[in-house]
Amino acid sequence: MNSLAHSNGPLHGIRILDLTRVLAGPFCTRLLADMGAEVIKLEPPGGDASRQFEFISNEGISGYFMQQNCGKKDISLDLANPQAQEIVRQLVAISDVVVENFRPGVMKKLGFGYYDLLKLNPSIILCSISAFGQNSRFAHRPAGDMVIQAMSGIASLTGEPDGPPQTTGMSLSDTTGGLHAFGAICAALYERTIRGNGQFIDVALIDCVMWQNEWASQYIFLTDGKLEPTRYGNRRPILIPGNLFKGKDGWISIVASTDPGWRNLTRAMGCPDLAEDQRFKNRKVRMAHRDELESIVANWVLSFESVQSVEDLLADRGGVQCGRVRTWKEMLGDAHTKERRLIAQVEDPILGNVSVMNSPFRTETSNIGIRGPAPLIGQHSTEVFQDMLGYSNKALLDLVNQNALLADERIMPTLIETLIETDQ
Repeated sequence: MNSLAHSNGPLHGIRILDLTRVLAGPFCTRLLADMGAEVIKLEPPGGDASRQFEFISNEGISGYFMQQNCGKKDISLDLANPQAQEIVRQLVAISDVVVENFRPGVMKKLGFGYYDLLKLNPSIILCSISAFGQNSRFAHRPAGDMVIQAMSGIASLTGEPDGPPQTTGMSLSDTTGGLHAFGAICAALYERTIRGNGQFIDVALIDCVMWQNEWASQYIFLTDGKLEPTRYGNRRPILIPGNLFKGKDGWISIVASTDPGWRNLTRAMGCPDLAEDQRFKNRKVRMAHRDELESIVANWVLSFESVQSVEDLLADRGGVQCGRVRTWKEMLGDAHTKERRLIAQVEDPILGNVSVMNSPFRTETSNIGIRGPAPLIGQHSTEVFQDMLGYSNKALLDLVNQNALLADERIMPTLIETLIETDQ
């Protein structure tokens, strides 16, 4: 495990105004923060809805919120309040990027449409993340990951052939959309260094999922719709053999779809003649005899007392793609996770030292990773309003008294007391 990233990252000096909530947007801005950008998260009254998502500690801290929001600064405003809207305009004027994931039309209704923001900051980059994009016939609909997986076709491709459609074990569309938004923002920032212009980025979660599927569309395009992709269970149509095989104490994934890979597998199995068998000698004939081939592999796996023994033989000594099915908890404790610094330690203001998943990027010279804990609601109000926007103590107190500026109940009394004392 590693501690916080202390040196500047590749996006040091870039300021992000984060108007997002729950997952797709916060996932994107968390990556930007890990890259060194200064991210100012603006939360509504009561905070981001994900602060209520499990797992929640006895102190009321959501691990879900924590993971997506590490390293961000936080203020809380009621955007229905005209004064709060004016504060947003002031922040836009000093920011490089605005990221939002409201339903299409909300930003424009608030007076924060792209052309409104350009008047405040001609080089601003606005990234809008939504379920269906700004100009879809579905744009007005509310939709989260489960709906997107259903409508995109992904659920129709997931599950056993004779079973119902299934969604995946993670919020695929949100994380995929957040990652694509992150990449598009970085590209827009680079373009701005060349041309000096701002940019509007329209990211639709459903588009990202459909684009990211690597094979299903071409089944339809190249056959004029005569073939339609369907569910294959744990198989993949292009990987033969390629499946999860049941052992005596668990399951293992084995893939040997190329001719060299197949030969490696047959040698490791002690059956090199199978590589020249007329039923299996090349990929085309292996496809026609897939059930027979995978039955042979399945019986061979069952001859071992443990699937770990199979993994050791094939992966470490046989040059075959394979890995036994591990639990999430097991993989978190694996040496790989420590070697790759995938877990970082942060000092949470309430919980103290806690573990959080680190960004997966590794570079030679740039320091990329978590730069601080997830914030409390309104934790950085003084820094943002006074240091960045030049507000006086009295002006801040007026905002508090008018319920335009909000904060976590655990820090609001101290904030007010400090403002009163320093104003005297």
